[in-house]
Amino acid sequence: MPRQSFRLQRVLEYREMLEEQLQLEVAKIKTNLAEQEKALKAKHDKLSKCKSKLNELQKNATSVSDYKTYMDYIGYLLKEIMIQEKVIMGIQETLATTIEGLKKACQDKHVLEKLKGREATKISQEHSRKEQIFFNELGLKSHSGSGRSSL
Repeated sequence: MPRQSFRLQRVLEYREMLEEQLQLEVAKIKTNLAEQEKALKAKHDKLSKCKSKLNELQKNATSVSDYKTYMDYIGYLLKEIMIQEKVIMGIQETLATTIEGLKKACQDKHVLEKLKGREATKISQEHSRKEQIFFNELGLKSHSGSGRSSL
């Protein structure tokens, strides 16, 4: 008997490929997110160091221009931190969207795999049923044939 193939096999393969692509995309986004969070931490560290240096300058006699320079730099770092936080929020939103897409792709693939399993079961049952019918007919023929030879 020729082997039956799953009629939606190509769709299943496409869903598997889509799932793998989305998994790779999620991994890339997570890597990018980690890099951006590391950059944010570095900016916070710079800000902390700059504030401590400014506190030291306030304790000692310092010129107004040095004080203004540090204040300007602190303002610049605060703006950079806000920009970095917005970038991170955008990446997190992209990650959430991609993860939702991945969940949907997994569900779609799972449905197709279940359908494939059911179809394989039906084919197997149909094959067994036909085989049983064949053996029943064979048994009837041999039984009716042996009955005639004894008469």
